[in-house]
Amino acid sequence: MAMSTLASDATGLSYYLAASYQFNDWFTLGAYYSTYFPDKDDKDGEKLVAAGLPDHNAWEKDVAVTLRFDLSEYWVFKIEGHAMDGTANVLTQDNPDTDWSESDWYYGVAKITFGF
Repeated sequence: MAMSTLASDATGLSYYLAASYQFNDWFTLGAYYSTYFPDKDDKDGEKLVAAGLPDHNAWEKDVAVTLRFDLSEYWVFKIEGHAMDGTANVLTQDNPDTDWSESDWYYGVAKITFGF
């Protein structure tokens, strides 16, 4: 369960903008920005603060940069870096020891894909 919204009937709001540019046959640079609010009527987290929860559980904003390398016709290697603001999608089950005091966080991922 995400520790983000108090009302089970809340209506969420999300959107994103993405762009990429393929420099050549094997390299593509991409970026995107996404925003998620689990309760469109509490974008600043006032309801959560009133309930004793951190305000940053009311949103999650993600700025990402991606590097894609097409190694061959079948193999793709991709690296992503993310700068996050907010914890609306962070699960308490995956983070049982957190004190929920930080709203800004970062992560990176790498993957290799075989397509056929």
